[in-house]
Order: sequence, then structure tokens, then C-alpha cells
Amino acid sequence: MKKYVSSLTKRWVLNVLLTIFIFLVALNVAVGWLSSNYYYNSVYQTMQTHLELISESFHSYVRASDEEFDRAALNFAETYENKDIFEVQIFSDESKMLVSTTGFTPGEQSFPDYEQAIAEDGTREGMFKGELSSGEKVMAVTVALGNTSRRAVRMITSMEGADEQVHRIILLVFSISMVLFLAIVFTGVFFLRSIVIPLKKISTATKEIAQGNFKTRIETDGKGEMGELCVAINEMATELGSAEELKNNFISTVSHELRTPLTAIRGWSETVKYATDDAEIVQKGMGVIASESERLNTIVEDLLDFSRIQNGALKYDMSPCDVNLPLSEVVTAFAEAVHHAELTMEYRPLPLPEVTADGIRLKQVFVNIIDNAIKNTEPGGRIIIYEELSDEYIDIFIRDTGKGIPKEDLDKIKIKFFKSSANETVRGSGIGLAIADEIIKAHNGLLTITSEEGVGTLVRISLPFEKENI
Repeated sequence: MKKYVSSLTKRWVLNVLLTIFIFLVALNVAVGWLSSNYYYNSVYQTMQTHLELISESFHSYVRASDEEFDRAALNFAETYENKDIFEVQIFSDESKMLVSTTGFTPGEQSFPDYEQAIAEDGTREGMFKGELSSGEKVMAVTVALGNTSRRAVRMITSMEGADEQVHRIILLVFSISMVLFLAIVFTGVFFLRSIVIPLKKISTATKEIAQGNFKTRIETDGKGEMGELCVAINEMATELGSAEELKNNFISTVSHELRTPLTAIRGWSETVKYATDDAEIVQKGMGVIASESERLNTIVEDLLDFSRIQNGALKYDMSPCDVNLPLSEVVTAFAEAVHHAELTMEYRPLPLPEVTADGIRLKQVFVNIIDNAIKNTEPGGRIIIYEELSDEYIDIFIRDTGKGIPKEDLDKIKIKFFKSSANETVRGSGIGLAIADEIIKAHNGLLTITSEEGVGTLVRISLPFEKENI
């Protein structure tokens, strides 16, 4: 997990931050280039407009004599109004600068834009961007006067103002980019921490769960995807803990329940083996062996049904059924057991409508409940079975005068493998009531248990019926 977290951070830095950084750098370069082009083009267009007006004013002097052209150039230099913005230079036929609006002529230097304007290629215009010998950055545009004349008007201006504007824009965009980048880094780190920290907790918790500590829980507020994941892992730990407890209870209960009948069968088998001449002992031993074998069979059947319920594979053969038929069969089957336990059992059947049910499964429920009543009722006690009919349900009540169930155990009595503290010495796997409850639920019914210690227990089985069956 540590490697995964490190890899996650690395991927975030490389994929997200690097991409954003490259994008912001590209944005700054693009803004610088666009703003520079915009300002330089604006200056160029302005100079072109001014030069067109100036060249028009010299149009009548294109073919004038040198003296007339010189006078016109001097007059223009003295009256030019935009001297503080643009410097205008006028060239003669001899390619010499006659005059400049600054009042002085520069030293020897090249004029590439002038050379381009008077070239014989017919463009009659030239432009220069660069630095003067003084280091000042300028833009110069030259327009030739006439088609064949070497006379020309040249306009030059400093680009320092334009460069300052470009630098301001670049600085502004850079500052915004840095703030944005830092904000992304801050929020990204916060977001990453919101993932990495829970992942570390999840890593620690899952390792503990893997080692069998199912009480481990991850502290979470349950918000967002990570919160939901933590809640899911906590629920998983709870389920695994329940499954582990169920497994341990299963092993403990089955081991205990199987040991008793197996011990009895083994003991009586040895006795019968060496007492072949004593018919009474042999008969008693065979009876115990048969009884304990039936008990083993019942335990195995309960475990198989429990397994089918757990896997959702318990099948039901639903058909119209008279509940009194399986119930009366169970009451008759337990008559001998009731007599042997020195109890009395009273059955008060009513004429009942048919229900849609699996008669064999209902019989299994009745067997389990009546057997529990017999096992938990002291000699001299009573078991009463009676029925009631409501608008929607058939209610079968099985009441005993047994020892009862402690109040704190009532909510757990239908949990698989749970045995009440009052019944710990009573034989049974602890899954009979759980199976009975599942069967009644499959019939859309309800199994409820009320009990009071020292008074007895009442089990109520409610099964729905169709009114047209009355």
C-alpha cells in the first residue's frame, strides 16, 4: 500500500501538475507572443497611416528640383506636430538624409528599411525592427516618393513603451498563473491527502482483518466515495466477525451434539457385544443405539437444512394444505415422548381454511417447537396447543409451563446456534428455531416467541390464507 500511495502521488505530480505547469508556461508564451504582435502591429499600422498622409503632402514635390524639395523638407520638419512620438526623416535623390524632425542627423548607420523601399523590386516600402547603436529598440518604416525616385520619407519610433506594455501583460498573466498553480497544488495536496490518509487507514485495517481481528473499524464520517468504502469495509468486518462467530459456534455445537450420541452408541455397542446372553441388556442397548442414531440423523438433517438456507437452496413444495393434518400427526408422534417425560399435552383444533404451504416443512416446524417444549418443561407440566382465526391469518399457539427464557435472551433465541443460558444443559443444536423461523418467513408468515422465567413459553405461528378458502 505504501508503494501504491507513493505511486499515486507520483502519478498525480507527473500527470496533473506537470500537465498544468506545461499548459501555464505555454499560455504565458502565447500571451507574450500575441500581445507583442498586437502592439507591434498597432504601431506599424499607425506609422503606415501617418506615412501615407506625409507622402501625399510631398506628392507635388516628387519631380521638383532639389532646392524646392529641400525647402519643403525643412518646412515639414519645422511644422511637424508629432515630434514627441515619431521621428520623421526625409531622404534626397542622393540617398542622403536631408532633415530629421529631431533637428539633427544621426551618425553613420545603416538604413535597411530605406534600402528596401528604394529597391527595384517595386515594393516602394520597407520596415525595420531592431536596436540602434545606442541600444534603443525601435521600429522604422520607409516609403519611397514616386516610382523611380530615391527620395523617401522614413518614420522611426521607440518600442520601449510597447515593450513595457507587453512586459506588464506577461507579468500579470504570470502572476495569475502562479496563483492558479499554487491554488491547484494546494487543493491537489488537500485532495490527495483526503485519498492517501484513508488509504493508509484502509491498508492498516485490512491487514488486521486479514489476520483475523474482525473487531477492527475505520473511523469515517461516511461522506464521499472514500467514506462509503470505509463504511463498506467496516460492514465487511462485521459480517466476517459474525461469520467467524457462527463458524466457531457451529464447530462447538456440532462437536458437543455429536459427541453425546456417539459416546452412547459406542458404549452400548461394547456392552451389547459382550452381553449377548443377557436379552434384557441387549434389548435396552439396541433401543439406546436406535434412539441415539435417530438423534444423530435429526442433527444431520438440521445441519443440511441450515446449509441449504444459508445457500438459498432450501426448496418448498407449495400447495393447498390443511394445517391441522401435519400438526395432528406431530401431536400423535410425540404422545409417547410426552408420557415418558411425565407431561400432559392438550390439542384444541379448529376447522381452518386451507393455506398455500409445504406440509412437510410445516411439520418440521411443529416438530421443532413441540420438541423444545417437551425438553424444557419439568415433569408434571403441561403443553397446550390451540388455534385462532383472524381476518387474514391462521394462528397456531404452542404454550408450555416450562422454565421459560430469560428476558435478555428473547431477542437472540432465533439466532443460529444461540442457546439460552437457561437451556445450556438441554440437548439440541441451537439451529432448530432459526430453521423454523426461516421456513415460516418463506410462507410469508410470522413466528413470535414470548416467555417468562418460571412461568413458561408461548410460541405463535401466523400463516396467511386466502379468504376464498374459507
